[in-house]
Amino acid sequence: LLVKMADAVRQAEPDCLVYRPHRAAKDPAVFLFYEQYRSRAAFEFHRTAPHLAAYREQMKGLLDKPTEVEFYHSLTD
Repeated sequence: LLVKMADAVRQAEPDCLVYRPHRAAKDPAVFLFYEQYRSRAAFEFHRTAPHLAAYREQMKGLLDKPTEVEFYHSLTD
């Protein structure tokens, strides 16, 4: 499911520069998504995109807790 979602994001969102799901080595039930967008507007588009809504619907009941989002600024180009 996560691989399909990543493929959908890459195809439908040209301003999404990086979208990589990761699974924790110590706990296979923990996931991290590393995402990079051209702009804040591109991220907001991602959050409201139909393919993401479809993903959220499929994930209902599978998550132990709500998704957490953190923003970081790159220190290099």
